Amino acid sequence: MLDLNNQKAIVLLSGGQDSSTCLAWAIQGYEEVIALSVNYNQKHIRELKAAERIAKEAGVKLLQAPLMLPSQLKSITALVQGTDVEEDMGTINADNNLPNSFVPGRNLALILLAGMVAYMEKAGVIVIGANQVDFSHYPDCRKEAINAMQDALNVGMDTSFRIRAPLMDKSKSEIVEFAKAHGALEWMKFTHSCYNGTWPQCGECPACKIRAKGFADAGVIDPLTQCQTDPLEEYLAPIREIEKDVEFLSINVVEKKSKTKKKGEE
Repeated sequence: MLDLNNQKAIVLLSGGQDSSTCLAWAIQGYEEVIALSVNYNQKHIRELKAAERIAKEAGVKLLQAPLMLPSQLKSITALVQGTDVEEDMGTINADNNLPNSFVPGRNLALILLAGMVAYMEKAGVIVIGANQVDFSHYPDCRKEAINAMQDALNVGMDTSFRIRAPLMDKSKSEIVEFAKAHGALEWMKFTHSCYNGTWPQCGECPACKIRAKGFADAGVIDPLTQCQTDPLEEYLAPIREIEKDVEFLSINVVEKKSKTKKKGEE
């Protein structure tokens, strides 16, 4: 069996409120912490940039890994790029009685990736911000699913990993208080929750509403709402410039094709 360092933790960092809170918790509880951000072709690049900013704020090493999800998922979930789902975010899917923001198996795949990284790093602990009290009730956020993944990793890799989910049974207001107690409250201005990926946050999607309610119930002002300018602007600006260049090149290609076609018709 692989000799693991039980004072070394891999934290799955999405760039959201919960995972950032877990990062702060892990930093206080373990001697060495590595953050892992996963690009699964999520709808908004802002999440990944938020993870970068928070890892910098926390002063921890950030690893980034790609995860290729089946392209067919775009027909049933609204949280991947190129989605075919046009209903309002949070609409209940009649086929599975789950919100259309549910990405089937996402957390399971993320835990598997974290397990691979933990194996290479010889880290004994994996930390995830799963929460079964959340409005969505995603099945892969439940305690049973997390425990099953821990068993699967340990059997399949012959290891003794421990998966920690410190927010599992906490309400959103309790998570806000937990973040404050672990010194992560100021990080919240860099986090991303909005399903629509907007700045300022849309305030209308389920994620925005549950975040706002959590802070309100805790009697704490959300640092993100106090920002006068986008706190992630320096991370997003270069991407916008690239997108402009790509759009410009695409327009030129279309125009050239159009001109070539006209010449061929003459």
